[in-house]
Amino acid sequence: MFGLLKKYFSNYSFLVTIVVFSMILVSIQSVLAQESEVLSDFSVGIPDHDRTESFSSLTSMANEQGTIRVIVGLDIPFTATGINGTEKDLSIQMNAISVAQMVLLEEISESRKSIGLSPSEISETFSPTNFRYIPFIGLIVDAETLELMQESSLVSSIVEDIAVFPLLKDSIPFIGADKVWAKGFTGQGQTIAILDTGVDRNHDMLSGKVVEEACYSSSGFGVESLCPNGSSQQLGVGAAAPCDSICQHGTHVASTAAGNEMFSGPTAYAGVARDADIIGIQVFSKFNDPVQCSPRVAPCVKAYTSDILEGLERVIDLRDSHDIAAVNLSLGGGKYLSPCDSQPYRQAIDELRSYGIATIASSGNDGFFNGIGSPACISSAISVGATDNNDVIRSFSNSASFLDLLAPGFDIRAAIPSTTSTSVLGFKSGTSMAAPHVAGAWAVLKSNSPGATIDEILNVLQDNGVTITDSRNSLDFKRIDLDASLCALDPSTCTIPPPPTTVPDAPTGLNAVSSESAQVPLSWTAPTNNGGSPITDYLVEFSSDAGATWTTFAHGDDTTTETVTGLTNDQPYSFRVSAINAVGTSIVSNIDNATPGGCLIATAAYGSALAPQVQFLREIRDNTVLSTTSGTTFMTGFNAVYYSFAPTVANWERENPMFQEVVRVFITPMISSLSIMSLADSGSEVEVIGLGISVIALNLGMYIAAPALIGFQIHKHIKLRKNSDQ
Repeated sequence: MFGLLKKYFSNYSFLVTIVVFSMILVSIQSVLAQESEVLSDFSVGIPDHDRTESFSSLTSMANEQGTIRVIVGLDIPFTATGINGTEKDLSIQMNAISVAQMVLLEEISESRKSIGLSPSEISETFSPTNFRYIPFIGLIVDAETLELMQESSLVSSIVEDIAVFPLLKDSIPFIGADKVWAKGFTGQGQTIAILDTGVDRNHDMLSGKVVEEACYSSSGFGVESLCPNGSSQQLGVGAAAPCDSICQHGTHVASTAAGNEMFSGPTAYAGVARDADIIGIQVFSKFNDPVQCSPRVAPCVKAYTSDILEGLERVIDLRDSHDIAAVNLSLGGGKYLSPCDSQPYRQAIDELRSYGIATIASSGNDGFFNGIGSPACISSAISVGATDNNDVIRSFSNSASFLDLLAPGFDIRAAIPSTTSTSVLGFKSGTSMAAPHVAGAWAVLKSNSPGATIDEILNVLQDNGVTITDSRNSLDFKRIDLDASLCALDPSTCTIPPPPTTVPDAPTGLNAVSSESAQVPLSWTAPTNNGGSPITDYLVEFSSDAGATWTTFAHGDDTTTETVTGLTNDQPYSFRVSAINAVGTSIVSNIDNATPGGCLIATAAYGSALAPQVQFLREIRDNTVLSTTSGTTFMTGFNAVYYSFAPTVANWERENPMFQEVVRVFITPMISSLSIMSLADSGSEVEVIGLGISVIALNLGMYIAAPALIGFQIHKHIKLRKNSDQ
């Protein structure tokens, strides 16, 4: 490169500037080389196989058309400077980009034997778009120049400068914006940049809101600039004025994001961030060729990537003049199955992000369920799909696993430019309408928390949105809920629910079960009316004197079961419960009675070697049998029968030790057989039923069949003895 400069230095005075800036570039590269690990994340390039395919396709198009618009990536170090960099860092990087652009132009001019071209002639030949903040240059080139650039060490990528289409009352309360307004957060002090088909600053919804205007629009080959002055760019008041009826889109988008309130009372209508300002940037051009407009009708409007990038750079220019919350891009095209970070948009969006400015982009209206359009596919952009007011994702809305958010985008009512009235409203649908809902929400949240980062705001929108499943791909996404998101971002804004006004109703269905070991299990049903406040505890009481006095047993939570312990065996008890909420305690439930210590088996085994085995059987019952539906059903029925006579038998055992010993001997085979249930796995219905039937059959054999057989044999033997004696 420096040999090229030296060769032509004596003939072209303007190359002095290039030499100086090239020296600066060398010094920059030596310094930035120390940060190569960081810079590699932002380097421009595409894989070799994609690069070859891309160049081949572009060359074919150039041969067919004569020339082609391209955006050329420059192979120089780049990092988003942002708030962590200095003005010096930014200035050095911008100078490096400018030098690289100038050297590339000189290189392709020299190679084309056009050294005699003046700067104005170079500009006329290649129509360069010199981006200032990102390492790219837009050019109009032929196939031969494409081949030359493919071999240049200065070039990291070449992509077509594609022209994309714009992506075509109840949504405000639907996302909770009206609730946030009532809390005093309306986007005040924040600005939203709208890159679109222009904005009508005289419309009632936009009057007094448009603080900056710009236009970047192309012309040539059947394309007309839409800048009011007819040139390729324009700054200042009126620069973003919309053209005729084909330019309604931008005004509708801008008023959806931040329109003034119109009308009053029940018919009042406003944008999401109704007190935010607007930067209007017109980036579209008028296409007259039906082929270029297909499938839409000519004439139509489309935006070249290079014009969009210039619009994004204009927003960077204005970063210190306004508190810019977000840039809205309701435009795009293509289908990308994964993030498309090799596209030129990435560096511009990263630079904006480094200054805390979010880029909100619509996902596209092609009905894709596994891909979204560009620039929404850039990983550092915030991609938005569209729902209706029934929280159904619209069939036209592009969807993919890396889609960020959803917002209303169907039948959205907003401003329409008109030559006869400043208050015309119209309905439009599309992800173009969904994106400005998010941009407006972003400005509202920033008006509450100016220091919140892009990641923080995205996280609260995703974590507090309404979950909606896309039926086409079964993926879940979050539709924004601005009120819930503000509450998460700033808890002091949360809506406090009204305090409860009554105590709960009484619990019902209290059931006390007589059992062993000086305890009684209780269960009950929670009241259907909690008094407007969650039930936090239950008051459990028992009485040993038929309700004359009551003792409280600590419960401590909102569960509806309890086992009252520490009771006296064989003492009848009464039980009752009451529900507790933040207001107080309910009236008592029904009263139920039970007597602890009424288990004849436990009483018989007490103090003997059989006691540990009885405890083991309790564990089998609790951990295995009761873990199944069939086991629980059986034990419920068994206990109802068992405890109808067991307390009486247990009392006889305590009164007569000899009777206790007889019962102990009688139940020993049964207790031994019950240990078979330990072979069943917890929760296994089949094993519990199978082994349970086996145990029942075994006990029927031991306690009924065997004694009956023995009795029959004895009876038979006695009868034979009598016959023989006769």
